[in-house]
Amino acid sequence: MPDYGHRLQFATFPEPSAPPPLGPVDLAVLSEEWGYDLVMFQDHPYRPEYLDVWTLMSWAAARTSRIHVAPNVLNMAMRSPALVAKSAASIDLLSGGRFELGLGAGFLGNEIAAMGFPH
Repeated sequence: MPDYGHRLQFATFPEPSAPPPLGPVDLAVLSEEWGYDLVMFQDHPYRPEYLDVWTLMSWAAARTSRIHVAPNVLNMAMRSPALVAKSAASIDLLSGGRFELGLGAGFLGNEIAAMGFPH
């Protein structure tokens, strides 16, 4: 296996479902307690049972002190690049540099179109 000079990191991937509302945040806290490096959340704005990823990452970052937070991946088909940059910078500053950004083009075209966005 090649060595790229980076430390191997481990992540958890809690489902961002709303019932119970703090469930994914509690899993982020447990992930930090168990020694994971990163907690990542799905971004599916068209799924009503899922929490908003920006709000969820902010809550997770506020309830933890070491673990990094990230979207896996952020659905850019439904977001302004300028607002994403502002939100990402804000979470990164407020969390003390514990935000990682993952971007994607958006996969579920029909759901994206149903919310009024081109795909």
